[in-house]
Amino acid sequence: MREPFAGLVHFFIFWGFVFFLIAVVEAIIQGFYSPFQLSFLRPVYSVITLVHELIGILVIAAVILALFRRYIIKVPRLQVDKSASIDATFILSLILVVVLSMFFQNMSSYAANGYTEHAYELRPISSSLTSIFFSNPSAGAATAYEVFWWVHIVTIFGFMNFLPYSKHLHVLTSIPNTFFVNLDPIRNTLKPLDLED
Repeated sequence: MREPFAGLVHFFIFWGFVFFLIAVVEAIIQGFYSPFQLSFLRPVYSVITLVHELIGILVIAAVILALFRRYIIKVPRLQVDKSASIDATFILSLILVVVLSMFFQNMSSYAANGYTEHAYELRPISSSLTSIFFSNPSAGAATAYEVFWWVHIVTIFGFMNFLPYSKHLHVLTSIPNTFFVNLDPIRNTLKPLDLED
């Protein structure tokens, strides 16, 4: 957060993915058993789905700002290494696909099943955009849901497989590194010299 603009962009992208883990687990289980939902959590599920919607919009904005900063503003330190720039653009594109496919998956589900089928879901953005992208609820919405589910899952697994080979491996390692850091202040300080010895 030393650089407020870049810090906020990274903050929303990173924490967005942390919050999306619940939705990812739900989507993976749905691959094996399609009716599965975390709606048995009732009001907690309402909070989870609302947070996913809000964080999703913030992540989309953060990705667009990151690309804007890299290619329109052309921050000098981001222009030095071309391979790192390609790597960052690819990662940002994957993040954008993950979030957009999540929104379109929700919208196509609403279009196919109606709003009453989604107990305890609180998705104001997806529900309000459904009529824009799906003018006829019965026409192809179920197929669209399947397509967006596959795009979402394949992109997530592709993203996870690509991370170890990219400069963005810290996305996976930062939480364990922070959790297991030694907080003993003596370990990271110089020991006084014994001049008598």
